[in-house]
Amino acid sequence: MKKTLILFWLILAAFYHACNAQGLRTDSAEMTSAFQHGVYLEAGGAALLGSLNYEMRYNFPTSNRTIAFRVGGLYLPEGKADGKQKYWQAIPVEVSTYAGKRDLKMEFGLGLTYLQRVYKKDSDNYEAVVKEKGFLPVPRIGLRYEKADTPFFARLALTPLVIGTLKNDSDFILPPVLPWFGLSFGYTFSKQ
Repeated sequence: MKKTLILFWLILAAFYHACNAQGLRTDSAEMTSAFQHGVYLEAGGAALLGSLNYEMRYNFPTSNRTIAFRVGGLYLPEGKADGKQKYWQAIPVEVSTYAGKRDLKMEFGLGLTYLQRVYKKDSDNYEAVVKEKGFLPVPRIGLRYEKADTPFFARLALTPLVIGTLKNDSDFILPPVLPWFGLSFGYTFSKQ
């Protein structure tokens, strides 16, 4: 898992630097970027309970279309068992798009959330750290509110969780698709 995360961050850093190397020359000969970067908190959404996220957006100069790449994280302690910590970890990755000139825009996207639970389990005098893990495909259909003259934005989206891919060892049966919602508030760093 550590090698995968290191590889992911290296690819993200390389993509970030390659994208920032691209620029659009304006009439005043200044270099401006079509890329914008932001952070936001999402309640609910792709990481189940909430997450802190980084977003990189590319605004196509010839149209009103924007494509956004997002990565986030959630670390949720669940308590202690025999002095060992139990926790949930979620890493949502998503690509979404929206278009329009108005402040309120429709947003569509598709993401994948890596979800794992780490805890200590006793069975026949054997103690071990057990990891339950899986991937959740998460589509997004929602609204994005962002005024052109402010760096703040908000999103409200339907993010149904496709949980048929997770192993379930409990006594209850989960439906294959769970309706879910996300509410986000964020800040854009490089507003043009």
